[in-house]
Amino acid sequence: MTIIDLGEITEEAVTPSVPVDISRLRRLALAVLSVVGVLVLAGAAPAASSGVRQLWTTPLRQGESWSLSDDTVYLTRLDNKISAYQLTTGELRWSVPAGAELGDPRPRLAGGLLLVPADPVMISQEEADGSRYYYQTVHTTIALDAATGDERWRISGEAYSSGDGGTLLITDHDEQARTTRLRQIRLADGTEVWSRPVPAAPSWTPILDGDRTVAIATATENGLISIYDYATGHLRRSTRVSAEGTLTLMPAGPYLVVMRDLQNSSDTAVYDPANLRRLWNTTQPTAYLTACGNLLCSIGGGAIVGHLPRTGQEVWRLPGMRDLTVVSLDRMIVTGDAISGDSHLADPATGRTIGAPVVGRTVYPHDAGVTPMFVRPAVEPPDRLALVALDPADGTQRTLGTVPPLTVEDVCTSASGYLACVRTGAQGMALDITAVG
Repeated sequence: MTIIDLGEITEEAVTPSVPVDISRLRRLALAVLSVVGVLVLAGAAPAASSGVRQLWTTPLRQGESWSLSDDTVYLTRLDNKISAYQLTTGELRWSVPAGAELGDPRPRLAGGLLLVPADPVMISQEEADGSRYYYQTVHTTIALDAATGDERWRISGEAYSSGDGGTLLITDHDEQARTTRLRQIRLADGTEVWSRPVPAAPSWTPILDGDRTVAIATATENGLISIYDYATGHLRRSTRVSAEGTLTLMPAGPYLVVMRDLQNSSDTAVYDPANLRRLWNTTQPTAYLTACGNLLCSIGGGAIVGHLPRTGQEVWRLPGMRDLTVVSLDRMIVTGDAISGDSHLADPATGRTIGAPVVGRTVYPHDAGVTPMFVRPAVEPPDRLALVALDPADGTQRTLGTVPPLTVEDVCTSASGYLACVRTGAQGMALDITAVG
């Protein structure tokens, strides 16, 4: 294994590592709960001799971020430099100063460009029930050539991929992290296509057709919900809902989900974005609602439930499940409670589980289409974790090899043929790159 020394880091981390919005907070909390205690479970198979090899590692500090491509690791550092490293060796490809403050939001690849969020702002807000949420926005987006690090353009606001490969959505925020303007720009050169002010919105979400953005929904503090056309920026439709509690918008396939958190209850409603007609709602405890195959899945209240999208009729129910990861249109992974840590491959159309339960901690895929993986204590050697690949077709589990142990705080991400883990040890945090192909 190679240790990549990027020099002494003297700056103190000043920005906490937290999700950007409420919906990500909910999902992260559920994901953490679903894996607590999993490291006490026994591995089901001995580790196989394979190509699982730890390649290199580099120190990380809180407030630094990273992302992967097929052959490169991109890192943003507290010294406000952006660097690219060969994925297999850790060799430095390029390193450039950002000319701006960098923070937690990780750089993202889009059409050969690396989009780097800069000038972060952290805002906290206390809700009526005493809970506190953190919002992080950025004032600047920098687009670098992913191959060379050359700057292509720089723009104010935060950029979001539209899924069409040619444009980006840019949001501008006020001092309370509310979205106040929407803009569309061309990815290639940052040229503005359209721009429009919007009523200050604490929450917004894209409306999707497959993985392509077709509209943007915003919600104000006084309950005004508006739908804007992504191609033109024109207002399509608006309606007003109860302003009681905290409104959060979420996408669920082509539908719009409006969640209202009240002091002692919650209301989750599904809307048709074409006419903003309320299709159905539930007052059952629901952490979030998401598309799963051709259905909508609600997660919360100790179960995952598959619903018909337009009526909310229950199609199937999986008691004891606490989290869900969509693998493909006809496959998902559902995860059980914090004590067992069991996961199951399942068919979202029927809720039927496929193959044997998977005991272990989920390795979250970096991109869609990556083979699902899990880690669990190995039989041999007993002080390591077995890395297990799950075949989405039939649920077959295959042990690829072993990796060093993880703490509950450690997080692993899988890319095609590689495993990237952020580990915490006596020397602090580090990013570990392992070949698993």
